[in-house]
Amino acid sequence: MSSLSAPPLILALWSLANGWMLAWGLAAVLPLLIHLLSRRTRNTTDWAAMEFLRAAVRKNARRLRLEQWLLLALRTLVMLLVALAWAEPSVSWLPSRSPARRASGRTHTILVLDGSYSMLCANAGQRRWDAAQQRARQLVAQSVPGDGFSLILMAEPPQAVIPDVAFDGDDVQQEISNLAPTHGGAPLAAALAEVERVIRSAKERHPRLVQHRVCFFTDLGRATWEAAVSEECRRLVRELTARAAITLVDVTDREETNLAVTRLAANRLWPVAANRVTYEVAIEGFCATQTTGTRVELLVDGQRIAEQVVEVPAAGQITVNFPDSLPAAGEHVVTARIASDALGLDNTRYLSLPVQDSVHVLCVEGEQDAAKYVALALAPNRDHPGPIRVETAAESAILERNLRDFDCVWLCNVGRFGSEEANLLHRYVRGGGALVTALGDQTQADNYHQELGAASSGRRTLPAHIGLAAAGGSFRFDPAAYAHPILDPFRGRERSGLLTVPVWKYFPLAAYDPAVKVVLKFNSGDPAILEESIGRGVSVLIATSVSLSSTDVSRQPPTVWTALPTWPSFPPLVHKITQFAIGERQQGRNVLVGEPLNATLTLDNQEVSASVVTPADGAELVPLRPDGSEQTWEYTGTATAGIYRVQIGADRNRLQQFAVNLNTQESDLSRFDPSLLPDSWRDQRMAAADNRIGPAARDNWPLFRLALAGVLALLMAETVLAWRLGGAPG
Repeated sequence: MSSLSAPPLILALWSLANGWMLAWGLAAVLPLLIHLLSRRTRNTTDWAAMEFLRAAVRKNARRLRLEQWLLLALRTLVMLLVALAWAEPSVSWLPSRSPARRASGRTHTILVLDGSYSMLCANAGQRRWDAAQQRARQLVAQSVPGDGFSLILMAEPPQAVIPDVAFDGDDVQQEISNLAPTHGGAPLAAALAEVERVIRSAKERHPRLVQHRVCFFTDLGRATWEAAVSEECRRLVRELTARAAITLVDVTDREETNLAVTRLAANRLWPVAANRVTYEVAIEGFCATQTTGTRVELLVDGQRIAEQVVEVPAAGQITVNFPDSLPAAGEHVVTARIASDALGLDNTRYLSLPVQDSVHVLCVEGEQDAAKYVALALAPNRDHPGPIRVETAAESAILERNLRDFDCVWLCNVGRFGSEEANLLHRYVRGGGALVTALGDQTQADNYHQELGAASSGRRTLPAHIGLAAAGGSFRFDPAAYAHPILDPFRGRERSGLLTVPVWKYFPLAAYDPAVKVVLKFNSGDPAILEESIGRGVSVLIATSVSLSSTDVSRQPPTVWTALPTWPSFPPLVHKITQFAIGERQQGRNVLVGEPLNATLTLDNQEVSASVVTPADGAELVPLRPDGSEQTWEYTGTATAGIYRVQIGADRNRLQQFAVNLNTQESDLSRFDPSLLPDSWRDQRMAAADNRIGPAARDNWPLFRLALAGVLALLMAETVLAWRLGGAPG
């Protein structure tokens, strides 16, 4: 029975990386052919002294024959050993410890490093990222000749640093050393899909790599790994485990407490110089206990203007308010920061704050006095203008004015729009403009739908379809629990008059998109005010009139659509609608890591590019793309949190600053319990606890060096033997 089991054992212990190279062993017949060809045909000649020579030959024939066969054997063995060395043989001394490596062929290892910014957390003075790099380099250093490696950085999106298979271990280690974690997250599903793609490509290009395994080097952060239980990840893992073994290398064994600045905002009425402002800073504690003595600093353009010492609740959040006045007109950066801790990256947050001398509003009226009350609400004293400057104009102003000169445009009871007007309004909103459309008795709903609505060939400007005007009745406003920020001034002030405004006629609105938000409703359930972010701008739609010029002539006597313009709640409502639309436009200046920066410019000087300076002071030119009478640019390289400065052309006055902040989801350093992983993970013998990744790399011992040493030794022996035999006495 032992004899039957011997061959499988030998096959299990012995493997060849390049078995086809053994074909070169056929060269071993060359010495034999040379030997046979060197034998000459003898002619027999009788000679009296020949008998003495024959006697001498017969005496030494056996010795000569042995010497020749010995030389022939040495030369043949040299050729066989050369072929064997090229085949890269290896032997496994401990086959029971690595069943995956007992099969023939070499191993392809996909190294997947968690690149989420939680890996920047320092444990006992060492960053988790540094530990991951060290373990990955160690694994590569322990590999055997013929093993291949691919390298993937778990990021958003995942980055295949070595997408093909690399066989030079030194190069792979260098690529690992050059890697750096991102300032974003690491979606698990996307990483698994990328691993599957790399393995599939390796199987096609390198069929001799019959073993595949995936090694994740991670801190098991909950933000990344809780997705492992999702149905999508379960499916991806099932497909992956059919092709490869999975190992999970945990680079830390502890959770760290962490504080993070999760929000920085400026609550202001208008972005006008010297206006009062309140900066709100939110600090969140990802800790089991309360944190005391946390110092919060606020800086404007790098100068500290205020600080507070606060207590951050356990697993909770605290908001710190800093009242101040807005700085002079221009581009400003506000920074909130706290003291550094185990994860220092999320202790700072930025706010881009453009400040103007005044706010410019254009009120376009479809009939006389249609915008009268809006203009009066925004600028009640024309002799002493405040922070808002209002210009009232007829419908022709849409074509005659440069809409980019205005922070907000009100369309009040405009009857219809031409294609050119609709196109200009769409560009204005898409480029970051604030548009408020109030309906009335001049409104032609079909024209609105065709030119500004969903039927406008991809240039929709309104958030909703306008139906037929409702029959006259008596309606009131429903604030819907004051959920929308436009209604902030009325929350808790039920006697402010908003709930008692009489409305007798309005247009029913049907939102085009689920993203459209309801600001205010009628007690009939129909929306009264809707808003939607379109491009970089905001479009607000009001279902009824904002003046007393709209009348319902079907009633006797004719009745105005609503008394809203005369109600005390009208001025604050107009202010908040305008402020909200303008403020939302500025959201494009403050984005999260990975989100693009973009803007629309007029073609004043026909500039050809924008220069983007990153937080690391790297400069990059971004081309401007013509778009009708305007130009647009977009920059997508926002992989690092910080301030990005964009200059258009050579004009230093055309400088814009953008704040790119962290998505603080990764700031929660709590760990995912690997025992909660689905069975499809655990069946792969994942080593999250003991990190057993070494044995698989050292089970097979290479023998090609021994074969080459044998070749050298045989060549020397053959040379010496041939010399000795050639010089020996006959």
